[in-house]
Amino acid sequence: MVYPLILGSLLAYLVFELPFYKADDTPENFFLFNRQMPERYFVWSFVSTNIGLFSSIAFSVLLSYYFGIAGMFWTTLGWFIGMWLFSKAIPKLLPFFKTGNTLHEFIALKYGNTPEEKRRLRVFTSIITSLLYWASLGVEIKFASMLLAPSLGIATSTILAMTIAATAFGYCYMVGYRGAVVTDKFQFWSMAIGSIIILVFLLQIVLTKPFSISGEYFSLKSILIGPDWFSLLALVLVLVPYQYCIMDMWQRCIAISKKNEQAGSIATDEVLIKEMQSLTFSKAILPFLYLFIVWFLIGIVALGTNMTDNPSLILQAFLQVAENYGRLGFAVKSVIILVFIAAAISTVSTFLMATVQTFMYDIYATWIVPDLADRVNHLEIEKQIRFVAISRIFVALIGASGILLAYFAFDIVNFWVSMYSIMLSMLPAVILQISDKLSAFKLKVGYKRILWGIILGSTSSLLIGLLGTFTPLKEYSLTNFCPLASLLLSFAITFVGVKK
Repeated sequence: MVYPLILGSLLAYLVFELPFYKADDTPENFFLFNRQMPERYFVWSFVSTNIGLFSSIAFSVLLSYYFGIAGMFWTTLGWFIGMWLFSKAIPKLLPFFKTGNTLHEFIALKYGNTPEEKRRLRVFTSIITSLLYWASLGVEIKFASMLLAPSLGIATSTILAMTIAATAFGYCYMVGYRGAVVTDKFQFWSMAIGSIIILVFLLQIVLTKPFSISGEYFSLKSILIGPDWFSLLALVLVLVPYQYCIMDMWQRCIAISKKNEQAGSIATDEVLIKEMQSLTFSKAILPFLYLFIVWFLIGIVALGTNMTDNPSLILQAFLQVAENYGRLGFAVKSVIILVFIAAAISTVSTFLMATVQTFMYDIYATWIVPDLADRVNHLEIEKQIRFVAISRIFVALIGASGILLAYFAFDIVNFWVSMYSIMLSMLPAVILQISDKLSAFKLKVGYKRILWGIILGSTSSLLIGLLGTFTPLKEYSLTNFCPLASLLLSFAITFVGVKK
């Protein structure tokens, strides 16, 4: 009975998007919301995109179960520090947000001296982003289908994977980024309201089952560094600079960069900066914190009630526990599944559109059709419509190919750390443009240093991540060196030997 409910909710997403479909859509609308995204949609999209089933819920549950208090505290603090730092950079980035299209274009414009140098920078940096998102959307779909298929009574997870993919890819195909953002509204409130029911159910579990947590969980070591300080350090190193290097945050800021302050007028830069700073930090803190706490509590309750001995199976065990509470359990289980579906599909749709936008502007319109990227938003309307038509084809192709990756084995923490570390190689290029303290280096750091810093930093991180999958060290996972390699190499190549 739960599966028809899931199908109904997914179908509702598609039906809701139909009025927004435009056969003659333009790139500005399809990818950038005409740069006038309403501010409330910004927060809904920001939160729901980053609260993925795999990338946030399963990750947070594992943090509280295995890494303890230190894991919960340091990763949450790192995330919020990263949000705050990015919000402080908005005054320097707003001029680009109002005219540019992608993070990779920003790097190319700042460091490329010739058209050829700019093309190379855009292509190489866009490959990093595309690889990250392409892998992430496939893994998100795989994890959701493997987790939920048994609870839905489906013989094979492939059926559910295709159902989730068809929904996300379908409304992205029809409406583009606007489709992803508009449905984020429903996915945000599904998680916000559903999590209240999850909290009540967690309390019910604690009251009806033996609950005990070892004193070691509250030891000084657990509070300060947890059981694996090096893995925790790797996670924090990724989380703090995350927003600077991730395309979906830049896409979101670009989409709101010409927001109407009120009907008939355009917001001034001062108003935009103030509003964007609050949206990227103060207005998003409470929703993030609330949802993080809910996911953390699932892990704590799983640990205290000994739901499972395998941290990777906590969410499966949580769903099984719900089945032991009769009709109440059935209702709770249905809500939990709806929350998990909302979390997965919101992340998949936004990641897909960020990948397609990256491919179309930074590879197709830069390398395949040289110099089109600078003109695409100013072409004759017929050519703009054709650009969107080609984009829709790549929505289907990139989405479908991403699913194939989902059939490879992966570990939650290793995948998260290794794949998200590759983007850190772009951090020096961004930091150099927004930091007043590094202004003396701007004219000294040229195209070659930036390009090779990005290439070697991301490549080393990717190779270490692949090796870490098959070559575990005795004490520390090899994957934990990914963020260090990406950051150290990219910063060293960019700055070492440069005189102020």
